[in-house]
Amino acid sequence: MSSDNLTKGQIQAIVDRALIEFGLENEKQLSDLLGISQSDKTKRKNRGTIVRLIERKAYQERKNVHFILTGEGEMHVKNQDAHATKRSEDVRVQELEEKVRQLESRIVLLERILSQSRPNPGRRFYDPLVAEKK
Repeated sequence: MSSDNLTKGQIQAIVDRALIEFGLENEKQLSDLLGISQSDKTKRKNRGTIVRLIERKAYQERKNVHFILTGEGEMHVKNQDAHATKRSEDVRVQELEEKVRQLESRIVLLERILSQSRPNPGRRFYDPLVAEKK
């Protein structure tokens, strides 16, 4: 999409969709994200060159560029990533719970073994520091 033949309304729509896709609340945050000042952002909006900055930043942060530029497609790619992250966290929690269950069963087994063992009264200990039998 060429920014040369965009109207101010279309540019504003792209900026608005970029705010949504990046999860920002206002244009000040957008200018901070793009690394430009507020006055530079305003000038770039008037010239239409802000579209290229937004597009580049969207590619860098793996946002839905097609949605930002056209308004078509899925709005939040981030939500899919969050859903996948949530699923992987659930799997990790299940794996950790299984490991805890295994450790608990091992502890029970060790407690049984220790409770059944008998002391060996014939065993003598040697203390190398004192160099004598105890």
